[in-house]
Amino acid sequence: MITLEICVDNYQSILNAQQAGADRLELCSALGVEGLTPSPSLVKFAKENFTRSLQAMIRHRAGDFYYDEIDQQIMLDDLKTMLELDVDGIVIGALTKDNKVDKDFLKPFIQLTKQTGKELTFHRAIDLTTDIYKSTQEIIILGFDRILTSGTAINVIKGLETIKSLQQQFGSHIQVMPGGGINSVNVKEILETTKVRNVHCSASKKILRGSHSTAFAAAALEIKISQLEEIKSIKSRSAVSSFKNE
Repeated sequence: MITLEICVDNYQSILNAQQAGADRLELCSALGVEGLTPSPSLVKFAKENFTRSLQAMIRHRAGDFYYDEIDQQIMLDDLKTMLELDVDGIVIGALTKDNKVDKDFLKPFIQLTKQTGKELTFHRAIDLTTDIYKSTQEIIILGFDRILTSGTAINVIKGLETIKSLQQQFGSHIQVMPGGGINSVNVKEILETTKVRNVHCSASKKILRGSHSTAFAAAALEIKISQLEEIKSIKSRSAVSSFKNE
């Protein structure tokens, strides 16, 4: 059985994911900058309208994954809010300045999350680390349940061999979840090559509504909406691959 996770940052994407049968949501804001912490109101909407697993991103700003003590306090406050809202899991990542997993920074987040029995996913910051294999070992020891990775490449297709190797080496200890450029055209190849049991994508289309002037760049006004039929297609083709991988 393949688990399909859809990353969303708006209510329409949540509704489409529910209707299409997505197994899990990664709730964010600002997917245009790779996702930030969602608003409490969006989380509440998701809990009312999505009946399966909800994972909340903890990332309070765009940019790099190097954080200081003030960043940590802000993010811990966000974590407490998400846990109070009873999400099913937390998505987080942090790096040291030499691009290693920042274990000291992450420990209080892990402790709080695990105390409530929630899942933990280390996000694609892992793709920036100097040694993804060593980083995965450290993440397993820290107690994470899942890693999200493109195999250190610009997209999953270019990182297939690394993802396959991660699954072979660590798949019995942690869920290896490919993410980055996955769609209904390539999901079957990705699953059959890597043998992973989770996939992550937005299944989205950029929507530009209304009339606009030169006051804003068009990209700043686009909304990424997860598409109902695309999610259905990805799920259907994932099921075929799952059958073949049994």
